[in-house]
Amino acid sequence: MEKYLNIIEKMPLFFGIPREKLSNVLSSLNARVEVCEKGKTVFREGDEASLAGIVLWGSVQILEEDYYGNRNLISLLSSGQLFGEALCCTEAENYPFYIVAAEKSAILLFECKSVMSNSCCPFDYCDQFMRNLLQIISQKSLLLRHKITLLSKRTTREKIMEFLLAESKRAGNNEFNISYDRQQLADFLGVDRSAMSAEISKLRKSGTIEVHKNHFKIL
Repeated sequence: MEKYLNIIEKMPLFFGIPREKLSNVLSSLNARVEVCEKGKTVFREGDEASLAGIVLWGSVQILEEDYYGNRNLISLLSSGQLFGEALCCTEAENYPFYIVAAEKSAILLFECKSVMSNSCCPFDYCDQFMRNLLQIISQKSLLLRHKITLLSKRTTREKIMEFLLAESKRAGNNEFNISYDRQQLADFLGVDRSAMSAEISKLRKSGTIEVHKNHFKIL
């Protein structure tokens, strides 16, 4: 754990907690670090939802799988981002989705539900930890609202443009990179990959966008 402290102390979840107190906080959370190879399933649907996680480096996918085995990409999380924290704030007993390493990644796993269920803060700087957690959950609720807006679009083209315009706004530029590969983007938009690629090609030919791999420019 010690060798990861330089990374952990920079994570938004631990903002405002002094470095000398960090080890005690992590110990109180029964935290541990797991290094996962690409494709490893960190949590499966139905696993006990007593632990939350934070990506230290690499990236993980949050996936849902339907009856036919089709996967829907809910989110792609990179360094500093959390998963499972909202479940720890509810009475949910099991994970309703999969967590899969999108590449070789280091993940900090910690007990969150026990902290939330405590009537008093069980460790120093618990108040700061809880404030950080609440802020992160609030920010995620705004992102979820955007995802709902995106999925409400009727056509593949509308979904692509809604996504690209949001990414452009986030980057503050009409030229930007996206973090998804083509299959991940199709899963995130909830569309067929071939149909999506065909629409991107049409948008490029019509002069609406320029694209090279994961680099886009809205014209």
